[in-house]
Amino acid sequence: DAVCCNFGVLHFPEPTAFFREACRVLKPGGVLAFTVWQSPPATAGFEICLNAVKEYGNPHVPLPAGPSFFLYTDPETSRQHLQKAGFNSVESKEVPMTFSLSHAGALFETMREGTARTRALLAAQTDSDLAAIEAATTRACEEGGLNVPMPCVLVTARKPTA
Repeated sequence: DAVCCNFGVLHFPEPTAFFREACRVLKPGGVLAFTVWQSPPATAGFEICLNAVKEYGNPHVPLPAGPSFFLYTDPETSRQHLQKAGFNSVESKEVPMTFSLSHAGALFETMREGTARTRALLAAQTDSDLAAIEAATTRACEEGGLNVPMPCVLVTARKPTA
């Protein structure tokens, strides 16, 4: 018995409510598994994009409700929140991943079209700021290469059997 959530937890306005509900629906001994992006600088794609927003745009625009982008990359935070929701045997493990980009502009395109909160961050920029952010991310990929490290953290927890 399992509940899985792939890169979704950071999009929930109240992730702890999701953890409690997952624990409620799992059979005893069932497993919750979820992934979150590792925090920058390990996730070079986020580092490139978020630094470009800081330099050329406005990082303080309203975003959809949710926790800090990288809250659950911290094993202790994950352990505390999951134990409070009723889980035990909480483990966090970094999983290496790489974005293999087809061209230098693909990182910006991925962040703009393939993410949720980063997409909202980019959508809230002015047209001129967005163009500068796109140019900066493209330049960074031209200089740094098309294989961009994007590791994630896999968190697992078990519902107690008794």
